Amino acid sequence: MAGKENRGRFYVNLLFALSILLVGASLILLFVLPKEIDFVDVYFNVKKGTSGFNLNSSALTFGTVSPGGGAVRNITLINDEDREVKIKVFISRNIADFIIATPDEFSLGPWEKQELRFKLIAPLGTEEGEYQGRIKIETFK
Repeated sequence: MAGKENRGRFYVNLLFALSILLVGASLILLFVLPKEIDFVDVYFNVKKGTSGFNLNSSALTFGTVSPGGGAVRNITLINDEDREVKIKVFISRNIADFIIATPDEFSLGPWEKQELRFKLIAPLGTEEGEYQGRIKIETFK
């Protein structure tokens, strides 16, 4: 009879421990994972002796730049929440050598806005051609 009691307590304790682990894991994921992820496509061309621009409201386009040249584009983010949010900006690996995001990590208070500046630099010696990638913007609440 004592064996059945001990086995019953073991299962109750096991269920209790698993419940605590699940609640703890849920809380960690709630505060560690981004609440929202947005992607912005990025396009630019590198061609010697030319420059041009391309205005597009659905992508971040830099147009055409010469090797050794560059361009700047801005995006304005607005926090439409009634609490502070934290923003992190990531640039896809294939274009990360060409683009600098400023700032790349910041907080926005309720209803605040922040301009993100994306600077494209095509170093001398950059191969001519079309380049594309993505910018990922993660919002943590």
